[in-house]
Amino acid sequence: MSSAAETDVEIKAPAKKFHDVFSCRPHHISNVCPKKIQGVDLHEVAKEIIEAMDDENNSTTFKVIERHLLEKYKNFHLIVQATQKALDFEV
Repeated sequence: MSSAAETDVEIKAPAKKFHDVFSCRPHHISNVCPKKIQGVDLHEVAKEIIEAMDDENNSTTFKVIERHLLEKYKNFHLIVQATQKALDFEV
């Protein structure tokens, strides 16, 4: 039996830039929005590896390989995908 959860979070950034920072340079997130995020600290809740990266679809798939999440779940994957919101234009 598998379960899944999904949520949408709106950000004010191009999808490509978010994907680039989140997948390759997460420690730079505080540089992108310093008024909301003053720093990034590492906490060992889970140890994961990047299982797949799809730059064309701005998607990164992480697989948890150690720590607390695997005590409750046999497998745990996290997929982060940035999608560009359609722009509304007045005619």
